[in-house]
This record gives sequence, structure tokens and C-alpha cells, in this order.
Amino acid sequence: MPQSLVAPWFSPLNCSCHLNPDDRAQFDEGLPFSSPYVQNQTTFEAYIAGLYPEASPLIISYISETLYPPNFDGTYGYLNEVERTALFYSESQITCNSNFINRAFLKETYSYLFNVSGGLHGQDISYTFYDGPGVDSYGLPIHSTAAAILQAYEVNFAFRGNPTGPGTPQFGPYTANSLVRDLTSKSISPVTDPTANPRCHWWQQAFYA
Repeated sequence: MPQSLVAPWFSPLNCSCHLNPDDRAQFDEGLPFSSPYVQNQTTFEAYIAGLYPEASPLIISYISETLYPPNFDGTYGYLNEVERTALFYSESQITCNSNFINRAFLKETYSYLFNVSGGLHGQDISYTFYDGPGVDSYGLPIHSTAAAILQAYEVNFAFRGNPTGPGTPQFGPYTANSLVRDLTSKSISPVTDPTANPRCHWWQQAFYA
């Protein structure tokens, strides 16, 4: 599986790509893909099986009972079935890939968490290509300040290999502390990478294949 190829033992010195990748993730990548038909443990497991048809019943049970158990008191980051399904989809399909890349490059990377107006899947594209007042792909107003900062970071990285530049808030590397920059409509600050967790480490091993 692709994620297995960028396991922690992979080193950028083993390829021709001597660079510090610029990586991104949305705050709530999975919500647009969360099925409204998932209402209980049975339908949640059916949803998992639909995404991973090669997974054994044992693996599906492990995903639904250990990785994302039906505990809705907030301990696991969700309060209902919709949020549980959204987190499962987000980590298994999208956001854990960000963690894989950061660890593959020995955490010598720059990574941000797009957390503006919900931080939904693909929402930052309207900010990357912002050229004036308008709405994003979900019909929500684009925050011009956040767009300007994001564009500055991306241009600085493309030209200098470092997002930080004149007039931008400091953007440090991922480092051993697993820090990403949390970009909101009001601020940008370092936070611990939410994908630096045991679930993402499990997903990288591709036991479901």
C-alpha cells in the first residue's frame, strides 16, 4: 500500500527529493463524506466494509470497537455517529496521509491545519487561489486576511523553502514535537498535530488490505 512505502524507516536520502515538503490538512476533512445513514454500530460497520471490502471481520471489528468505539462522551473526539463516521473517514482516507509524510521526512517538514469556516475538505483551495472578495467552494465568505497569509506562506516556501517571510507570522517546522500551524480566520498558532496519534500509526500498516 502507498502509505507503507513512506513508513518511518524511509529516509529522504534514499530518493532524489532533498527538500522539506509543505504539507496541509483540513480541520474536518471527513464531514462531507459522512453518511447520514450511519446511525448505529451495525450501519457503521457496514460503512467500513463498503470502504474496505478486503478487510476481514476481525479487522472491521477492531476499527469499530477499538479505534473508533461507540463512546460518545467526547473521549475519542466525537459526540455522535455523524462525527464518529467523519473522523473515521477523515483519518483513514485523508488526514493520516499528512502524518505519514511528516514522519517519512523525519519531521523536517512544514505543515498547517486549515481551520477556517469549519475547515472542510478542499475548502482551502479558494484561499490558495484567492484574487478578491468572494465565497469558497461551500458558499461561505472567504476571509481575506487568512487568504493573504496562506498565499504568502506558499509563495515563500516555493521561493525560499521556508514559509516564513517578511510580514508573516513565524511558521516553524514540524519537528519532534509534531507541531502544525493552526490557521483560523483570526489567528495562526502552533498546535500539536491531531494526526500524531496511535490510530494513524495503525492505518499506515494497512492491515485492512
